[in-house]
Amino acid sequence: MDFLVNFLWYLLAFVVGAAVVRLVLRSTIEAKDADEAFADLAEEAGR
Repeated sequence: MDFLVNFLWYLLAFVVGAAVVRLVLRSTIEAKDADEAFADLAEEAGR
């Protein structure tokens, strides 16, 4: 039973940490529309 409780705590910590990272990245990196994203990829591939 101890193992299951520890596993659930680690799982909860992982989910919370992943959510925090996603929120931070989402707020710092501006979303682009699909056309801009593919244009950037084409420019980088041409270098």
